[in-house]
Amino acid sequence: LDGSPSMEAGLYPEDELVACDGYRTDGAGLIARCEERRPGDLARVTVFRRDRLVEVPVVLGTKPADAVYLARVEQPSPAQKAAYQSWLGVSWDEAG
Repeated sequence: LDGSPSMEAGLYPEDELVACDGYRTDGAGLIARCEERRPGDLARVTVFRRDRLVEVPVVLGTKPADAVYLARVEQPSPAQKAAYQSWLGVSWDEAG
């Protein structure tokens, strides 16, 4: 994700994950290892990048929210109504 700790550390979508802190892993294993730690901890992520083995230090951040939702408010401002319509493609009055 844009602005994520992995992006800030220099990891790329094309990198092939092979290890974390010296232990072989895959994407699910990496997530499990990182969930055992705290924001600010360092993880050494090893990847193949264009057939070259590269170790990248990653400073862990906070876990992102799993979901977001929209909720209607009692008295929306014109800007809130416009944002609602922009996101959902229907006007505030049609959706109510």
